[in-house]
Amino acid sequence: AMSVYQLLGSKYAVVSIKNGVASAVKDIKKSYDWLEGFDNIVINFDNDDVGREASQKVAELFAPSKAKILKLPEGYKDANDLLKDNKYQEYVKSWWNAPVYAPDGIIKGESLLDDVLAPVVRSTVSYGCRSNGSNNDEVCTFDAPQAGVWHIDVYGYTNSSGIKLGLTATP
Repeated sequence: AMSVYQLLGSKYAVVSIKNGVASAVKDIKKSYDWLEGFDNIVINFDNDDVGREASQKVAELFAPSKAKILKLPEGYKDANDLLKDNKYQEYVKSWWNAPVYAPDGIIKGESLLDDVLAPVVRSTVSYGCRSNGSNNDEVCTFDAPQAGVWHIDVYGYTNSSGIKLGLTATP
């Protein structure tokens, strides 16, 4: 923690866990109310498998968007390694660029912005495929379709229920 404090120019509060990453979750839970008072929490454990796993477990304790997990520059195990190599700027950059922790399956809306703002190009094939006869079974085949997002519209001529749509795509 003292290495981080020095690398950050002695400007920001830095807290250390008491007994290493093995007891990190327990230590954080004991100080949770106090830690929750900070706007952001940047987690910076050792850059090894045990440290990365502990970082994730600790980040999961906090409210969404509260915790960030710092990724040290390649070749450095901990903040003290950067301090010894006089790599202040590299550490500060890693600190400020630490991504907000998001559990698996949770996606930040801003990461979808490009997808949402991308123009949707729709083309329709009028009756490109339709039922013939008295049943509703049909198979539609599109030879050499363009890569991208496809939208399938289903039109009904009368009220319907229990409709099932299956899709098989073969590259």
